[in-house]
This record gives sequence, C-alpha cells and structure tokens, in this order.
Amino acid sequence: MDIHSLTFLLVTNGISLGSLALEAGMLIRMNKSTLRQELPIFYTYVVFTVLQGTVLFSFRNYFGFRSSEYFIAYWLMYAVDTAMAFFIIQEIYAKALSRYEGLRRLSQDLFRWSFVILALVAAITAMGSPAADGDFMYSCILLLNRSAMIVEFGLVVLLFILAKSLALGWRECVFGIAVGMCFYCSMQLVAVSLRTHYQNEAADLYAILKPLIGVTTLGIWTAYVYRSERARRDVTPFKNTSLDDWNAAVLQFLNR
Repeated sequence: MDIHSLTFLLVTNGISLGSLALEAGMLIRMNKSTLRQELPIFYTYVVFTVLQGTVLFSFRNYFGFRSSEYFIAYWLMYAVDTAMAFFIIQEIYAKALSRYEGLRRLSQDLFRWSFVILALVAAITAMGSPAADGDFMYSCILLLNRSAMIVEFGLVVLLFILAKSLALGWRECVFGIAVGMCFYCSMQLVAVSLRTHYQNEAADLYAILKPLIGVTTLGIWTAYVYRSERARRDVTPFKNTSLDDWNAAVLQFLNR
C-alpha cells in the first residue's frame, strides 16, 4: 500500500469513527428525552446509519476501498439511506403542520405530488447532464444520486419558504433537522456536479467529500438534538388567520 492510499484510508476511517461517535451521542440523547417518541422516523434513520457505518467500515478495511464487495455494499446501503431521507422530510412536514389537522392530512397527498413533479424535473436535468464516469453503470448511479438530491433539496427549501407562516422557530429540533438535510443535499449536489464535470479526475476528491459532508450533517443534527430548547408541541404558536381559515376549509372538505 502506497502513502497516498494509506493516507486516504486513515482519513476515511477517522471520519467514519467520528460519524459513529456523533450517531451514538444522538441516540443516547434521544433515548433520554422525548425526541425518540416525537421523531420516530428520524430515530430509526440514526439507528440505520450506525449499522451502515459499521458495515462499511468493516468492508472497507477487510476487502479494500476499491473492492467490488465494498462498492456493492456502499451503494445498496446508500439507496436505503436516500429512501429513508424522504421519509424524514415527510416527518418534518408532519411536525411543522402538527397544529393544523386538515393541512397535515392534505400535506400527505401534496407531498406525493410534489415528489412526482420534482422527480420529473430532476430526471430531465439528469438526462441532460454529461456522463459522470466512463463506466455506464456507475454513471447511472451518480445521475440517480444527483436526481434524488435535487428532489430532497427542493422539498426542504419549500419548507423553509413556509417556515414563517408555520411558526417554525430556528431553535426547534425539527428546524435543525431540516437545516441538516438542506446542507447535506446542497453539498451533495455540489460534490456530484464536480464528479460529473471532471469525471475520473475528481474521483478521489468525491470519495473524500461525501463522508465529510455526512459527518458535518451529523454534527448539525447532534447540536440541535442536545441544544434545542423544547419540543415542537411545546412551542406557543402565533395567530395565523390565513392558515386557520385554510385548515378549516380543508377539514370541512375532507370530512364531508
């Protein structure tokens, strides 16, 4: 093993161990507070990331970073990770609309339609992009990854646009999770765009950026899990006549 490969392995292993420490800290805090009951999907996701990090750490050190075993394990678990991220965003929406029963029920359908529309836009963008790698399969994986990040980023940005109307305060844990998701998706888009543009020349940089983005996201979430002042249900809302009227109208429509 040359010095470059050894340095790369040490850096990635260090990032992995740091990620596992942050994830363990979040689980401990959520178990000791009401956050586990308030955010069950997010809690399940953190548990999954512990499993994911452990498996990938083992595969990377046993089979090697460039082995086919590690490649398959990484992208299979990353696919599950990306799918779970969509459920986290939906849980954030549900918590943000927790005071409005009608709008919360309607948001479940709106979320699905928003996903379909944004997925269509993302697919068109992906098809219009140059190949990210000489290998066709890996190129397709990168383009699908980029499409998923576009969809998730669009959904989170939409939430921030509505944050003031929903009385979503920046000190709330739900807001912090949304901030982490926004950072993660935007930085992943930057990373995969660099990988697409520079192709194999940016392969090593891309391999380093992805875990760095992940550990930074975990740091944001950990800070909010430990420092958020109170649960979403404990926040006193301000009067929003427009949302109240919309909520009443939606409830009347859904209950007829």
